[in-house]
Amino acid sequence: MSVNKFKPHLLILPEDQAVKDVVVGAVESIRVKPAANLSIEKLLGGWRKLKDRLPECEKYLGQYPEGRLLFIIDLDRDPKRPKEVQAWIQGEFADRIFLLSSFHEPEALQRELTGSLEMIGGTLVDDCPDDQSEAWAHSHLEHNKPELERFMASCRPILFDA
Repeated sequence: MSVNKFKPHLLILPEDQAVKDVVVGAVESIRVKPAANLSIEKLLGGWRKLKDRLPECEKYLGQYPEGRLLFIIDLDRDPKRPKEVQAWIQGEFADRIFLLSSFHEPEALQRELTGSLEMIGGTLVDDCPDDQSEAWAHSHLEHNKPELERFMASCRPILFDA
């Protein structure tokens, strides 16, 4: 997918293929507007690679002030990981970089919620526009609440019709 870089847009950077499958389901949700200005980018290839990609991402945000970045990772049951990753995301572009995660890998979430990873992605997006939080209240995802609120405040107009 390509984006109009001169209008508000969102680049989504998934950690791995399982996370990307959730993202694809989210993006294909009926709730996401058909003309959403977003792109699913190349897989990070592991959560630590996020740090390696940050300079490139910050350069991009410097060139395109309408851009937003969403990193999506799994925490592999490490409750300290979000703070570690957030520490890497500092500086002038931190307000346009977001981090959402699952406490376990997506396949564990899939076992508990049942359905394909794509279906789970759709369910998560269905909960977003109206600030419903049933799926996001799941124990694997509940830690995202403050970041999800910050993300939605910035990206709601990119993803959803008013």
